[in-house]
Amino acid sequence: HEFSRLCNWLHQPNNLPTTIKIGTPLLSHHHATTTLFQAIISAATPTLAPDEALIMIAHHSRHPQAADTYHQAAAIARATSPHLFLGTHPNPANATAIAQTCHKLNYRHARLYPFTLTIGTTAQQILHPTAPNSWSTTLTQHHITATPHPIPLASHPTIIEYWLQQATQLLT
Repeated sequence: HEFSRLCNWLHQPNNLPTTIKIGTPLLSHHHATTTLFQAIISAATPTLAPDEALIMIAHHSRHPQAADTYHQAAAIARATSPHLFLGTHPNPANATAIAQTCHKLNYRHARLYPFTLTIGTTAQQILHPTAPNSWSTTLTQHHITATPHPIPLASHPTIIEYWLQQATQLLT
């Protein structure tokens, strides 16, 4: 949303700076999103049980463009691995739908990871094991044991590499 607003502002006649370079959001490119999800599932696969799902949870947005981006990214996650899901918080309907899908696929355990760059308030809410509308609570209601993993995306080597590539492109 902020990226779109900045681009629109820059296209106004009196707002053109002499030089500006903008990196693109992580989920704006199919290839970058696919690479990220492949790296995430590859890192988890050695210890991922057959009855275990890996659920990445992003911050929900009411902005239509963000919703569309998350929907596309969730489809990429599912195409990457049947064990991998991308959900949003707070979004009880999304949590319930993913919990129902996990239950139908006989996943009895789920690892919950924040799809956030850092562990802030939102990530803490996402991972809180006993909050009424938390993902852990929703999964437990569907007989799925949820295990929170407070590991931000910023600690993932693939994300760091993506940032370095973006910075290099912007500086050249």
